[in-house]
Amino acid sequence: MMPIDLFTPREIPPELMVRLKEELVARCEDRGYRMIRYLKAGGSPMTTAMATHGAENDPDLQARSKMAECATCILLGGDVDRDIHWDDWADPGFDCKRDGFRYDCKMIPWHYRYLCWAVAKNPWFERANFHRLVLVKEKTRGLYGVRGWVDKDVFAVKKHIAGPGHKLDTGTWHMHQEELEDPLILINWRKHLVLP
Repeated sequence: MMPIDLFTPREIPPELMVRLKEELVARCEDRGYRMIRYLKAGGSPMTTAMATHGAENDPDLQARSKMAECATCILLGGDVDRDIHWDDWADPGFDCKRDGFRYDCKMIPWHYRYLCWAVAKNPWFERANFHRLVLVKEKTRGLYGVRGWVDKDVFAVKKHIAGPGHKLDTGTWHMHQEELEDPLILINWRKHLVLP
């Protein structure tokens, strides 16, 4: 008999995993290169200023972040052509829109545990144009799992701030994955199911 609680600190249930089709992976890779060309040509100085860990020069990171956005969109029942930003310029402050909500997806490697708001973006948090943050974990290239989410106003109150000696950069706002809302809530809400 399968246990009712599928969540453990290290697992994401299969229904929250998305393997992207090769065509979509290739489209994300192309978008990653286009975004870097745009930034190097002087597009969106604000995006470049807020980039951390070399993201403004890393087409692979840009592509993998776009893949995480696509995985979130798919799990929410969205259409990646309609609900994701594919233009050659910076996004409008959110990554995916669905059912009247704007989602900002934060992609991390599989073994990492924190949803982070980069310290360089702290001054822009209140003006950021999204409703919810989503933590997306990359298991392998093209395979993503949604680990949790939090409303923007809840994150503003419950966030922690990394201090000296923390694994994260000093000043980084963050929440541990175990503090986030269960993503099944979003999926079940969309299906109009009554949750236990």
